[in-house]
Amino acid sequence: MHVFKCFCLFLILTTTACVPAVQPVQRINDPHEIETHSKAREQSVIEPEIIESQFKFYLQLDIGIPIEISPNGKYILSKTNDLLKLIDIENGREIKTFKSSSFFGGGFSPDGNYILNLSYQPKLISTISDRLVQTFNSKADYTFDFAFSSDGKYLLLAANKDVSLWDLSTGDKIKDFEGSGSSIMEVTFGPHDKYVISWSHDWVLKVWDIISGREINSIQFWNSASFSNSNTPPGGFFDRADIAFSSDGNYMVYAAQSLRERFPHKIELWDIIEGKKIKTFNCLSKDIYDVSFTPDNKFIIGRKKDNLVLWDISTGKAVKKYNGKFNNVIFSNTGKFFLTQEGKLSDSKITLRNSEDGQIIRTFMSQLPSVNSIAFSKNGKFLYSANSDGSVNKWDINIGKMSVAIDGDKSYKSIILLNNYGENVIYGRLDNSFSLVDTNTGEEIKTIPSSLNDSSPSINTAFLNHDGNLLVTKDSNEQLAVIDINESSEPKIFNNKFQINSVAISPDKQYLFAGGSYDSLNIYDLKKDLLVKAMGGIAPANYYLGDYNSITSIAISPNNNYAAIANIGSIKLYNIITGEIENQYTISEYIKSLTFNHESKYLLSGNADGVLKLWNLFSGEIINALKGHDAAIEKIVISPDGVKAVSFSSDGLLCLWDIQKGKLLSKFVTYNNKEWVFLTPDGYFNASTNGGRYLNVRVSQTKVTGIDDYQSNYRRPDIVAQKIN
Repeated sequence: MHVFKCFCLFLILTTTACVPAVQPVQRINDPHEIETHSKAREQSVIEPEIIESQFKFYLQLDIGIPIEISPNGKYILSKTNDLLKLIDIENGREIKTFKSSSFFGGGFSPDGNYILNLSYQPKLISTISDRLVQTFNSKADYTFDFAFSSDGKYLLLAANKDVSLWDLSTGDKIKDFEGSGSSIMEVTFGPHDKYVISWSHDWVLKVWDIISGREINSIQFWNSASFSNSNTPPGGFFDRADIAFSSDGNYMVYAAQSLRERFPHKIELWDIIEGKKIKTFNCLSKDIYDVSFTPDNKFIIGRKKDNLVLWDISTGKAVKKYNGKFNNVIFSNTGKFFLTQEGKLSDSKITLRNSEDGQIIRTFMSQLPSVNSIAFSKNGKFLYSANSDGSVNKWDINIGKMSVAIDGDKSYKSIILLNNYGENVIYGRLDNSFSLVDTNTGEEIKTIPSSLNDSSPSINTAFLNHDGNLLVTKDSNEQLAVIDINESSEPKIFNNKFQINSVAISPDKQYLFAGGSYDSLNIYDLKKDLLVKAMGGIAPANYYLGDYNSITSIAISPNNNYAAIANIGSIKLYNIITGEIENQYTISEYIKSLTFNHESKYLLSGNADGVLKLWNLFSGEIINALKGHDAAIEKIVISPDGVKAVSFSSDGLLCLWDIQKGKLLSKFVTYNNKEWVFLTPDGYFNASTNGGRYLNVRVSQTKVTGIDDYQSNYRRPDIVAQKIN
């Protein structure tokens, strides 16, 4: 099993709406009225008659990063930030979604009947039924790689510095293989499943006997960290290496790259059990990023900057080259076709190609731009969303329709922020300056100069206060600069000694809260330019776990009395008037976003698991837990009347909620090509001219079709308007 590579993970999604099944393209003979809650529309709206059985509508976006093709060649397993997706390779439509971890993926069992989902505790899931078959209770925080035995009865898990052998039928751990000096990155079974083979972060290859657990071989490959300049290894310094194991466990291909001109790049084939180099492949380019075997073990694949190269293992010669900027390559078991992710990481596409000539068989649906910022209009009728491609969309949330406010801005760098009512948008520029742009006209209002001098690091994050008048920028040194957009005064500068994850300014503009790593919190008085309180700042003993004691989100109440501070494990209620923590609630969630309601009595949290929660501010009681997102919720805004809320998640999905009734009203999304869809929970939708093609209908456990046969019954803008009001 070749380990899932660390590529940029593209944000995609599937959302589901359980709806009663309909007869395709059927005339409705006995329509009935639906109950409407809309006060704005007086005429009744007629829903189509429907039959009892259930099926599902999906909003499909991109398929993500493909990580494996099923043994029968019918399915793709792909990875997003925290989801695994099962994709029909024939039509590119998503079949199922599995919750996973943010770091690692999974793979198919040898017969394709099961999917291993690494997640935080590896799980074996039925490919067809979604049934959880087995959970492997590893005590490790993360599992880096895995491998199935050839008969599909056993499983290897690589976690931290250990490899463990598990029985698939019982879920029991059989044995540990210890002795690695560094984190194990890849693992496989050796020939005839008699050996366990690992590759670790310190470039050491180890082989164990699977019965006795005895280490029988260990080979150190050269890397820069192993030697000083005065002790140059015989083979030269190498700064980066990639390896792959053959599917039978006999061989390893090793590609090493050096940043030093005098040491050549090299690709070598090794006999794992014997511990001997068999062959060196001609590698003239310095741009070999990774290597792998074809499933039949006859060829080695080298992914270069602008092409793929296939070497014949028997002759050592390059026999085929495919041109293209490939970021990822996966061959089918038959070797007849392969999947590629290609193009710039910010705007890539997935293609299925013929292995014979590299011709494209199919290009999968384009991805969507991720959402960076959202804001309600003053009258609450519209929602503005600013996207990663620089565009700004205007959503009429009373009728369920989208128009483009700003088509796009390619000259900005990642930072794009909407002010409180969406009237203006701020773009961060490459020179660290900012542009204030009128959302409705697209005209620049003013340029906001950079807060940095020439020697400073670049700005990587920015925040706006509630009314959009104060811009807070953060550079890579964690320095904060507070800029008054309406004034020409010098920015206020505040230095921090910890990584900042969240910033909030009190509505009265007196206090700046900055929270981040080690549960650190700095509170600044903006009127006095002083640090008035510092909290936390002690590194936990288990900081290896990452951000496990870091502040993830801060929100300040509209009445200026309280700050809600979330870290992984608790929500603290800080009384701004007394300067003390008034209450603290233990939580199991990873909270990504917090916002107060207008009365400062309740708190909305957007969680990493996609659940939106409404909390009683003073008791810590959860009033509602609302489901609609699959991916992590990044931001929540509340309508001016306090009735509705909109959230967006890391996959680009927006959800419209009635927070008073505790219900999901609609899911909506736009795509790179400006097509859009509004989908209600019961399956009615409104869409742009071609937006309906992004809707899927699951008609069986593994069969998903398009919307064409059902469009006449469910493309109902009138019903959508009723449902969301």
